Amino acid sequence: MRVTLRPLVQADVQQIYRGLQEAGTSKWLHSLPWPYRMSDAADFVLRLAQGCDQAITVDGEFAGVIRCIGEPGYWVLPQFRNKGVATRAMVIVLQDRFAEGAVKIEAGHLVGNAASRAVLLRLGFVDCGTDQVHHNATGKEVKRHVMVVTPQAFAESHALRDAPELRVVTRRIVMDRLMPDDVPAIHAILTEPSCARMLMRFRRDHSVEDIATMLADDIRPDTRPLRLAVRLAGRCVGTVGVDKGNEPAVFYCIAPDCHGKGIASEILPPFCDAVKRRFELASLKAEVFCDNPASRRVLEKAGFEVAGTKLMISAARNAPAEGWIMRRS
Repeated sequence: MRVTLRPLVQADVQQIYRGLQEAGTSKWLHSLPWPYRMSDAADFVLRLAQGCDQAITVDGEFAGVIRCIGEPGYWVLPQFRNKGVATRAMVIVLQDRFAEGAVKIEAGHLVGNAASRAVLLRLGFVDCGTDQVHHNATGKEVKRHVMVVTPQAFAESHALRDAPELRVVTRRIVMDRLMPDDVPAIHAILTEPSCARMLMRFRRDHSVEDIATMLADDIRPDTRPLRLAVRLAGRCVGTVGVDKGNEPAVFYCIAPDCHGKGIASEILPPFCDAVKRRFELASLKAEVFCDNPASRRVLEKAGFEVAGTKLMISAARNAPAEGWIMRRS
């Protein structure tokens, strides 16, 4: 099951209308117009959402709506409840918000909404008070729990640690699952001569099919070895990953036309932190050829230190070459 977010479209209007007729959804949405009409759903999609709200999808199927700006909130269709869909959607929203620089995020739930409270607790939210809100459907004032989460609490939350797919977000970059459509772009990067000679496994004559086969074991979302796509403004501009073992190697490669933009320095620290937490690793290592001092500097900025040297083999080089072994605790 893959949970993603996308903009709302006209085709969602009927799904939204039907979903909000269900009492188990509407009773917890205090600001929902009541009675809720098809025209309300159309107005919401075409005018009111204004990019603040997105559709939640499960394997491409519409599953609900989530608010991404301001106080996050969500609802999901009955058939998608109790499956972790809301939690996964909220993980995406919180990652993006914290990457944009938020220092805390508030959310709330009506008293008695145990399911929503459980989701917020798993995300690292804690109680910070209560307030009263007007419930349109009943015409009454109702009590609401107000909760807050910080970046640190979210980073240590059960929801992020147990998410089925590792996704890491920075100010400019999203690192997430490599998809089949990414393979041609990844092939072009990994087989580019100046990149391939700094890597261990790849040659300039490898075909797209060769690369797809070689990466097959790396793109499963929940096991190691693990390799993520590095996306800048939606474009796949490289990969970053971690190997198997008790002290696994971290590896990365960025498209040559994106060198000099600080991308590697931006992605490595949060990626290393995320994989250490997720896989409960005490330390990481990296191996970098001595004729690649730029990569050494990137790794040092990410907390790695040189622990020694050894001869290393690259499939794109004619002979072994000396390289640094680097470690990060």
